[in-house]
Amino acid sequence: KAEYRYRGYRLYDEDVADIDENPEFDTYRLSLDGTLIFEREFEALNREYQQTLEPRLFYVYSPYEEGQEDVPAFDTKNKTVTFNSLFSGDRFTGDDRLADLDQLSAGITTRFFRDDGLEQLTFSLGRVWYFSDRLVTLNGRETELERRHTSSTLGEAEWNPTQALTVFSFLEWDPEHMIG
Repeated sequence: KAEYRYRGYRLYDEDVADIDENPEFDTYRLSLDGTLIFEREFEALNREYQQTLEPRLFYVYSPYEEGQEDVPAFDTKNKTVTFNSLFSGDRFTGDDRLADLDQLSAGITTRFFRDDGLEQLTFSLGRVWYFSDRLVTLNGRETELERRHTSSTLGEAEWNPTQALTVFSFLEWDPEHMIG
């Protein structure tokens, strides 16, 4: 996927004399997303099941674009960390920052479908490897997280014993920030 992203603003602040009233910045983003799906059938607990094994790789690159720190982060926040956020290709919500990215996400999911079609169990595990420090920040100050070479390991589990009941669990494991 190839994208071109542009941001332009018209800012007015009578109290600040040297503000750039029309800041603009733009950049491109390239990404490659690949998934394989392997399936097998088996029997357990007197029931037929189909299991999938789904490895996924997602590479994204977007260069650093200067000048973004001159624009307030009106509606932009850091993205909530979930397994799916590993494969989103952005670090922020909102449109006030164009994240600089050079990273590879890897994950694996396995699903168990009952013979009646209900997806009864799902397990996912993944992580991001960063090939360069992230320079775009929300507050203008670099943190330790922008200098790390890997993300936390993220895991999710979902169990659907019936169509009406779901139990969901999320785990974030970060060996660099262990309490002890």
